[in-house]
Amino acid sequence: MERAAHRGFTLIELLVTVAIISILAAIAYPSYQSYVRRAQRAQARAVLQEAAQFMERFYTENHAYNQKPDNTAVALPTSLQHSPKDGAAMYQINLLN
Repeated sequence: MERAAHRGFTLIELLVTVAIISILAAIAYPSYQSYVRRAQRAQARAVLQEAAQFMERFYTENHAYNQKPDNTAVALPTSLQHSPKDGAAMYQINLLN
């Protein structure tokens, strides 16, 4: 009787494949993290710019950065108090008096 040929992967082939994938992941993941960090910082810079514009408009209307004419403290709008605006906050933005 003739034996039927078995098809499939050997353990060595599987281990080599896993090793190659893990090496590629070890190289790619730090690069991805760096890209994400850069994108989050760019979003934070945009929110800071919007906060600065808000404060300039506030100064134009009230002639002071830190309080309104009725002596109440100024606060940033909720949308400008963290970055990114949607999702989990990575950066908190506050005004110091």
